[in-house]
Amino acid sequence: MRPYNCLALAAATALLLAAAGCKPVVRVYGEKPVLSHDLSPYHGKRAAVLAFREPTAEPGLGAMFAQVLHRALLQRGPFGQVGFWPDRAWFGLQSRPSEEVATAAAIGSELGQDVAIAGVVEQFVYGRTAESVLVVSLFVVDTTSGEVVYADRIEARGYADGPLPLWEPELSTRPEYEHVMARVALEIARRLSYPEGVPETETDEGDDP
Repeated sequence: MRPYNCLALAAATALLLAAAGCKPVVRVYGEKPVLSHDLSPYHGKRAAVLAFREPTAEPGLGAMFAQVLHRALLQRGPFGQVGFWPDRAWFGLQSRPSEEVATAAAIGSELGQDVAIAGVVEQFVYGRTAESVLVVSLFVVDTTSGEVVYADRIEARGYADGPLPLWEPELSTRPEYEHVMARVALEIARRLSYPEGVPETETDEGDDP
């Protein structure tokens, strides 16, 4: 089932799990970034989040995740400004995967940003009452030098498929409202803020849903 058709079921799933006495939990795997340079020079700078690539069977999924990531970076990321580029057509601007970094850098530069963030949603499984899975790879490229300054691959598994808060001012991290996309997006924002030594995940039990 496509993610759009699943979102209406997400809240009911969390409520069913709570009623059954199961505490919703999303676990993140991949403790350290694949590649991380000193990102402190980019803190407070401008960043552009491009629509992520996605499995061919799930058109629009990459743009959806990029939108959630954009919200997470606005909320907790290290950048001063964060823009969102939803146009999926940029995937067709390169003939080989190796050209993707250069294309992302060029788009970010054209948008007047210091870095561009792009990647691919490798896998998304909505589990209903079973486990949901999300696997995302991403990179951050300096739009001036064209150098990749950060790369990561994150996998999340869990049962906390609460409503995806695309229209909320903040992404909640309360377990009963947590969605795997929001969980991964907030983890990426945290790692970009602390790439050399990621502190323990903050608990936000007092956050509003």
